[in-house]
Amino acid sequence: MTRETYKDRGAIPLRGIESAITVPGMADSWDAVLTAYGRLTLAEVLKPALDYAANGFPVSANQCAGTCLVL
Repeated sequence: MTRETYKDRGAIPLRGIESAITVPGMADSWDAVLTAYGRLTLAEVLKPALDYAANGFPVSANQCAGTCLVL
């Protein structure tokens, strides 16, 4: 999905394979909040996500079916 696709449709789906999980700029926002108020570093907070990215994660049958439709 691209920004243009979402813009042309006029909305981002709330659920499903075409929904946006986050938006550009969120990582910088998380870092700013952590710097101002947090007790953990950005690296510590992102470690679980990095582990999932490197090693994978379980998905529901629904997610698998939706992904298989577009692959």
